[in-house]
Amino acid sequence: MNYKSLAFTSLSAVLLAGSVFAGNPTKIGTNSGAILRIPVGARGTALGGSGVANLTGVEAIFYNPAGLTGINKVQVTFSHMKYLADIDVNYGAVGFSMGEYGNVGLTFQGVNIGDILETSESAASSFTGRTISPTTTVIGLNYSLDLTDQVTVGTSANFYNEPLGDVDGSTVFLNFGVRYSNLWENLNVGVAFKNFGPDVEYTSSNKNELWEQYELPSYFQIGVGYNFDLNEESSINVEADFLNHSYSSDEVLFGAEYEFRKMLFLRAGYAYSAQDDYLYGMTLGAGLKYQSFGFDYAWRQTTDFFDHQQLFTFNFSF
Repeated sequence: MNYKSLAFTSLSAVLLAGSVFAGNPTKIGTNSGAILRIPVGARGTALGGSGVANLTGVEAIFYNPAGLTGINKVQVTFSHMKYLADIDVNYGAVGFSMGEYGNVGLTFQGVNIGDILETSESAASSFTGRTISPTTTVIGLNYSLDLTDQVTVGTSANFYNEPLGDVDGSTVFLNFGVRYSNLWENLNVGVAFKNFGPDVEYTSSNKNELWEQYELPSYFQIGVGYNFDLNEESSINVEADFLNHSYSSDEVLFGAEYEFRKMLFLRAGYAYSAQDDYLYGMTLGAGLKYQSFGFDYAWRQTTDFFDHQQLFTFNFSF
């Protein structure tokens, strides 16, 4: 493999991302599609949100579509999390191996905010007397292909829908990723561009009402991971990622995973941002795997007024 070409390609991707996706904390809260930044999968969450370099299989799709690799036949995953203010976040994915033609994955993410009393400037006491239950849905079609035994590319085409009372917002967007594995011994590198597409366009049943369009929270993430073999039965995987936002401050993510006999997993991570009101910090987790079944748990620290978050994931392989 030509490592000079690989280094040039990686550097070019980083420079391109730096010019397109610039962290901008002054634009926090001005974008649509905030749920696209909610992590999914207990393993990646327990690793602090890092995963573009080390994660593979259907659980890697959210972090890097190029990670949709290593599937023998079929993999299925489902996760549930209580997000901030008791918001329910459910995620499911299934991946299929097509042999030398690559892997295909289908993803579904649903967010249920719960019941909200509708308000209006024209209503008495501001309340209209109606209760609405906002939900957001993201459906994705994903594909990855091994270009060589060390280089994998991937992409995702996604449909985003956000109904809110009489208003409905939708758009489509793409994700792109590259993963380099075992570049030097057990060194992995991953690069991902997320949420690239047209603005979310909101429409209403009232044709006289005008609604603005809002951009998605696009970002760029690059990570470096390494696997340390302790002995024949155990190893430690570590990863460090840099995440560059277009609508928020940048983040630095760290994760470590201890693996024993490919059955028991202990994980820890940390997410850092210079943002003054940044909510997150330490993450912890564990996992069990027996034959074709796996279960993962993650705990995510939050600050100020919110409870810490817990995430459960079930995995099946066929």
